[in-house]
Amino acid sequence: LAMRGLVDEGEAVYRQAIRRFPDNEYCWCDLAQTLRVAGRREEAVSVYREARSFFHRNHVIADGLAGTLIELGRKDEASDALEWAEQLVIDDPRHRSALTDMKNRLIALRDGTPLPMKQPHPTKEHAAGDFGALASITGTDLTLLPATGRATLWRNAGRVEEARFALGELNRSAISDVEHGLLLV
Repeated sequence: LAMRGLVDEGEAVYRQAIRRFPDNEYCWCDLAQTLRVAGRREEAVSVYREARSFFHRNHVIADGLAGTLIELGRKDEASDALEWAEQLVIDDPRHRSALTDMKNRLIALRDGTPLPMKQPHPTKEHAAGDFGALASITGTDLTLLPATGRATLWRNAGRVEEARFALGELNRSAISDVEHGLLLV
């Protein structure tokens, strides 16, 4: 959502998801990343740290915390977070490359070299990925999931207008009036 410019909506959805699924590490990672993308890095650090207390073996949380602290110029904290991230190294060339990049950025930071802010890049289709490509595998049109999921989370949070807005993103032929009504009750 943040990658599509819907930062406030993304934050609300992920906070609601964490309330419903506090043991889901992906909800925590996505909330922290949403805050980071929005330039709210201090808040992202707080979320990453809280998530670390629950998911201390998650390399995505470790990497996110280290990277965000580097972006904030907090050398000592970044060094500690990077050390934690290195302990969780998985056998994945992309992860090793990301760690090397963070190490180099931390070295540059310590040397006083100005660091350009890194901005994450959106996925190929949109923030939710390419659900349309999965239709041939599942036999079901999954392109409705992001909007209906957001609508359900908004409705559960008692914010019916936002739920209606999320459903408004759908093509009228994509969801029947009955289904539309059921999502809002």
